[in-house]
Amino acid sequence: MADECTVDGIRPDLFADSGAYSAHTMGVEIDVTEYVAWLNRWNGLFTTVANLDVIGDHAASMRNLRALEECGINALPVFHTTTSDFEVFEDLCERYDYVGVGGMVGYQPKTIFPWLVRVHKIARKHDTRLHGFGQTSQRPLDDLPWYTVDSTSWASGYRYGNVRLFHPHQGKRVAMSLGDRKQWLKSASVVREYGFDPQDFYDRSRNTRGKIAGLAMASMRAEELYLRGRHGVQSGPVGDGLRMYAAEGSGSNIALAVEMGVRRYVPGYAATDTSAPDYVAPG
Repeated sequence: MADECTVDGIRPDLFADSGAYSAHTMGVEIDVTEYVAWLNRWNGLFTTVANLDVIGDHAASMRNLRALEECGINALPVFHTTTSDFEVFEDLCERYDYVGVGGMVGYQPKTIFPWLVRVHKIARKHDTRLHGFGQTSQRPLDDLPWYTVDSTSWASGYRYGNVRLFHPHQGKRVAMSLGDRKQWLKSASVVREYGFDPQDFYDRSRNTRGKIAGLAMASMRAEELYLRGRHGVQSGPVGDGLRMYAAEGSGSNIALAVEMGVRRYVPGYAATDTSAPDYVAPG
């Protein structure tokens, strides 16, 4: 997958998530020694490695973090916003320059927002960078200076027929239904700016997984650049931010998205001109 996603000799920026949230929701246990073995097998491919956190049990999460560190793995500690004490988060920010914030999936942005403001204030005090797990809701991204975030929502187009299209000139995201001719024609200029034909999305006979994934990836990249302009570029332990990670369990879907979206779209230039001077490989 890493080879397939290499663009112009630039390797992809890969974030290794332990799968703790999925395991928690499915009632599956992940053994930390197996996680260590998996990380060692693919050592060198990852920009960031998340701790094997235990949702609702900070002490167990810290035991796993220490086990990873004892094996020489520099893992990202994770704080669960809705289940852990903020003294725990304060301690993490005192000890680490990069901390993950989880426990937000399933909550409405307006419900979780006061917690997010609080963690950002604490992090700013300690000059700690934050990663938001499953966090690509518009208001938290627009109003708070995340360093990195990830979400599976970019994949909603080929999963559920609902493409997340970012309008870069308006700074807003629009949910687009596959097959809705009127809706796609209304946003035709934006779709073409990304290097795609609107008819490929309102004519179901022309839909392909690659086109849908590619448009979503290009749109996510444009939103990432917009948010960098809105909040300013943050320096940190894994390079410049904001970085938006496209979370996905299938390497083939990511490769399709890169092939169809990244190679075709360069913000501010013709869609096919990958030699443009500000061309940057995707996060």
